[in-house]
Amino acid sequence: MKKITFYLTLIIFLLCSNFSFAEEKELNEERRIKTELPSVSIKGVKTKSIKIIVEVKKAGKWEIDRSYNDKVEILGIKNLDSKDISNSFFTKPLVEGKISLSNIEIISDSVIVKSSSGISNTSDIFFINGFFSLMPPIIAIVLAFLTHSVTISIFSGIIFGLFFVYHYNILSAIIHFFDKFMLDAITDKSHASIIIFCLTLGGIIKLIGSSGGVEGIVNIVTKYASTRKSGLFSTWFMGLLIFFDDYASALLVGNTMRPYTDSLKISREKLSYLVDTMAAPVSCMAVISTWIGFQLGQIEIAMAGTSVKEFSAYNIFLASLPYNFYCIFSIIFPLILIFLERDFGSMVVAEKRALIEGKVYSEKSKNLIEDNNTNNIKPQALNAIVPILSIILITAYGILYTGTESLGLTFSEITFSNLKSVMAASSTSKVLLWSGILGLLFSITSITLTKTMKITEAVDVFIKGASSMFFAIVILCQAWVLASVCSELGTNYYLINLIGDGISLSFLPLIVFLVASIISFATGTSYGTMGILFPLVAPLTASLLASNGLEVVSSGNYNNIFLGVIGAVFSGALFGDHCSPISDTTTMSSLSTGCDMLEHFSTQLVYGIFVLIVSALTGFITIGFGINPFISILFGIISMIIFTYFFGKKHLHKSIINTEKI
Repeated sequence: MKKITFYLTLIIFLLCSNFSFAEEKELNEERRIKTELPSVSIKGVKTKSIKIIVEVKKAGKWEIDRSYNDKVEILGIKNLDSKDISNSFFTKPLVEGKISLSNIEIISDSVIVKSSSGISNTSDIFFINGFFSLMPPIIAIVLAFLTHSVTISIFSGIIFGLFFVYHYNILSAIIHFFDKFMLDAITDKSHASIIIFCLTLGGIIKLIGSSGGVEGIVNIVTKYASTRKSGLFSTWFMGLLIFFDDYASALLVGNTMRPYTDSLKISREKLSYLVDTMAAPVSCMAVISTWIGFQLGQIEIAMAGTSVKEFSAYNIFLASLPYNFYCIFSIIFPLILIFLERDFGSMVVAEKRALIEGKVYSEKSKNLIEDNNTNNIKPQALNAIVPILSIILITAYGILYTGTESLGLTFSEITFSNLKSVMAASSTSKVLLWSGILGLLFSITSITLTKTMKITEAVDVFIKGASSMFFAIVILCQAWVLASVCSELGTNYYLINLIGDGISLSFLPLIVFLVASIISFATGTSYGTMGILFPLVAPLTASLLASNGLEVVSSGNYNNIFLGVIGAVFSGALFGDHCSPISDTTTMSSLSTGCDMLEHFSTQLVYGIFVLIVSALTGFITIGFGINPFISILFGIISMIIFTYFFGKKHLHKSIINTEKI
């Protein structure tokens, strides 16, 4: 009995000892404060948000102490929300062991965080001259001018920025470009969806072209082309139909329509202009195209520089369409020339030569008149209609489905009043993924059923088409990385601080449009221009709006200045793609139509500059002063009609009837 009592007493003692020891251990748990600061800071300039975390060590591992809700005192930073501009510290309570601080400025060489429980942390700050934060996009722009290689230019700008992010360590800059920044850009869920969509759509476009789909549609349209006016209109309309890719439009419309327009005595210069002006501008405006994935990616980059956290990139794209003045006017202006039967500039000389002398091409174009169309597959319009229609319908359904799912609604509950909210709540990345994959299946099914190709041949063609999107995807990923680097350097905050009140918010869309036009014309690339400008202009616009008491989005509606800036980047980028002598579509249009490239460039440039001026004066200036974009479009169209009617030279002959059998 004594032994039993002894052992029971011993057990109770040990249990009590363990409890007391555990309690003492709990009271003396090791804690620390972590301060997550920007990689670099600029004195006198607002910085990115900082995060303060209290961690506790458990089982040898550090983790967030979610039970810690005490106040902490932060020294070395200024709270820009405070009216006291001289403050250099403030206190904040932690929520579940952490807190994030924004709208602050670091004013000391170190940030000190002290908790009420006695733990503290001191973090040194790495300051740089604000000018260096502007260098990544500047280097990208300058090198793009000099080298005409956008990928190398953007890469160089990124590495320069990372050199400062990693505190003058060039090796770390190069390594972390790949293993961190590029990897983060590619593995982001929405980014990955856009990349897959771009690859899929590139393959579908190749399948449509290789299976006779485009030729089938062209054959239907050209049945009605029997006069000069109808021939020109048919060419314009074909460019509108082949909206899904600018390369496909430039090559296929030019090659297919050239025999018809030659017989109608339409100059190659005029044909080349119509082909070029309906290639990139139409693809840029299309809701489904090889451009849309890249454009949505750029919009996401733009929104990352604002305070808006929940948004639909697709919804913003749709909202910005009326503000894309250069593209809109570039598509409408050819119709004015066609129906008024007038031209101006050097195009008049080319049209006179074709009408009077019967020479549709000049001596310089002799070496370009051979037939470039090598597709011997039987025209089959169904192979184009099925995939394009399926992508459009699936996208429309997907936007409504994901939007209603997000809002907890059913399809029957969709009304005109809540349609915008449904679209805003949709998951663009999911929808694009669905439409791309299902569109591919429909395309291969159509090709197989029409016995145009075997499945194995279709797969090979798809792979070739997908690989053609590689360049666009590389630029897109680089643009994502450039935006991240600029964010790390605080480029947007420094630019805003530098400009201050020196730029009027009302003139911002016009300025952005002109800058984008200059860059794109010098570099010949629209993608590169977008990739360079979007990370800069979006946060600048958001800050200028805030300084004027305005928001990027209010009550579900995006600010017209912000949409105007997005439209300005798209428009300016397209000016260069359309008119630059080193643009790929300029070259493709001249080759496919059998027109000397310099002659195409010189005749088209007059029209391109005219549309640019109209876009600036009737579009981007008026938007800054609150004019409805549709009124601006109407005013621009009227202006183009009046100018063309009074200053354009009417064709010497009425429509010439085509009596030849094509």
